[in-house]
Amino acid sequence: MSNIKINLLQLMLDNNIRTVKEVSEKTGISLKSLYGMANEKTTRIDFKTVVKLCEFFDCDIKDLFVYKKQDKAV
Repeated sequence: MSNIKINLLQLMLDNNIRTVKEVSEKTGISLKSLYGMANEKTTRIDFKTVVKLCEFFDCDIKDLFVYKKQDKAV
C-alpha cells in the first residue's frame, strides 16, 4: 500500500523551529493534530490546516507532502 508522508519535522528543522508546541502557538493548529502529523499517525488532514502550514513555513504543498509509492510484489 502506498502512503503520503507529511514533512513536518523536516520543515521545522529547515526553519529552526525546535518544538511542535511553537508551531501550534503560531498557527493555531492543535498540538494533538501536529503530534499526529509528526509521528505519521495522521490519516486525514483539513485543507485549512494545509494552508496554515504552507503559509507558516512559506512553502509549496509539494514541500509539505511526499507520496511514497509501494513497489508491487512480483
